[in-house]
Amino acid sequence: MSNLAEGGRIELNDRFGLTEYRVLDGSLNELSRGLGRVELDVDAGLYQIDLRAGGETAQQIVSVKPGEVYVLDEGLQIAAAAPVFGTETSREAHHYPILEASENLARAGGFDAGLVISLRNLPERSTVSAESQLHRLGLFRAADMDPVTNLEPGAWTVLDEDLALWAQGLDPGPYVLRTTRIPSKARMAAGIEEEVFDQAVWLADGWQTLIFLPNHRNGPKTDLASVQMGRVGEGWSTGMDGERVQLAVEQAYAGLRSGDYAMSDHAMSLLLDREDRNAMFSILAAHQLFLQPQPNLDLIHDIVAYLDNIAPGHPDASGIRARLETRAWRVGGSVDAPVGAVDWPPTLDVGYTAAIDVDSAVPGFVSPGSLAARVATHRDDRGIWTSWQPLDDPMVEERLTRRARPSKRETAGKLPLGLDYGTVEQATVVSSDVATRQVADYLSQLGEVYDPESVTEDPDIDTLISQVSRGAKLPTSIVRDSLDRLSSGDL
Repeated sequence: MSNLAEGGRIELNDRFGLTEYRVLDGSLNELSRGLGRVELDVDAGLYQIDLRAGGETAQQIVSVKPGEVYVLDEGLQIAAAAPVFGTETSREAHHYPILEASENLARAGGFDAGLVISLRNLPERSTVSAESQLHRLGLFRAADMDPVTNLEPGAWTVLDEDLALWAQGLDPGPYVLRTTRIPSKARMAAGIEEEVFDQAVWLADGWQTLIFLPNHRNGPKTDLASVQMGRVGEGWSTGMDGERVQLAVEQAYAGLRSGDYAMSDHAMSLLLDREDRNAMFSILAAHQLFLQPQPNLDLIHDIVAYLDNIAPGHPDASGIRARLETRAWRVGGSVDAPVGAVDWPPTLDVGYTAAIDVDSAVPGFVSPGSLAARVATHRDDRGIWTSWQPLDDPMVEERLTRRARPSKRETAGKLPLGLDYGTVEQATVVSSDVATRQVADYLSQLGEVYDPESVTEDPDIDTLISQVSRGAKLPTSIVRDSLDRLSSGDL
């Protein structure tokens, strides 16, 4: 084109620099692509603008007339539990009080780890006050499930009906966040009056952890929580690039929830190329890298080493190590036991799943008898966080009871190692042990397809334990105990 009077111009700008823009002409030929900003002279006509950020995508069709400048002065916004500027759920009235609570806790000092919990109504997404739902939250010290007693409604700071805050210095280590929710109508019709979930929380030594919870009329949505961190003496501070870094964190969470690699090079650099980067930045970056077609495994190894330095003993470092091992395994390599056993489940479920996978090949990686082993039978698969139905709730055993599942065969199936198919089928219904029921259910399905005449020899017990562990997603120590029960008929 010779000048603007004959054509037009497209100007796209995201002040946070985290939205990827792509401009296509009417024949869907790509004219320009850029991160955060695109400026392009074009002929008059129709154009398609693609936007991508945090695993989310959007598309606009625009008409550019001669002499016209089309301006899009915003990026693609995602929903986030944290009140981060640049998301569609940000609220200034929520951001600054949470920031102040975090900074006040940091200034108070006198503790090795800190925790800030916020419960807030996302814009146009809740019809009940945050204060009315505080009784549905509980915090427990994992060692003895002793409640942190002042996580009670009266201990929260209620700013308005849309936001409640709780902040306290605590000892480092594992905690359990418990949530009670009103079940869905279908589950209520089945006689379930309430649902209780426990979620793994880890407070790293020298760090303050912030848990952002969206409120809902049925109770806090812990499955949609965002977790961020700051130095224990500084709080929720991310330096000069604070807004961009917080938005990059929320984009990483959005990508984990959608299962998509959600990070531009710039967003990834915000998480990794910082002297003040915290453990959560590193954990999210590693799990995002695994979503790439060809992950940079050397970089992931470096991230784990960095985690070991700034947050020793963090269970999510073990989860990342486990993912590295399972990836090597699936491309034909052998599985080596990562350093250290897992006693406490990684807080992100993808890491916990990988730890159980490694344990199926290296028994004992998930420590027998540990909470990481015991909660596997009670897991709740909603959301990206490791959560489970409480081990100390007598109603859970009844809820986890599986109905009899009729065999697809006209005759009883066969099982390796002389296991009695009838006993296994019976155990899926009557066993008093949840783990045994789950192992029996997997074996029952195996019996429908297992053909002893097609194999030269039965698998040995260790091979069978490994197979069941991987298939039933249970640690080998749990599977071994359950197979002993089934073999002895002790249901």
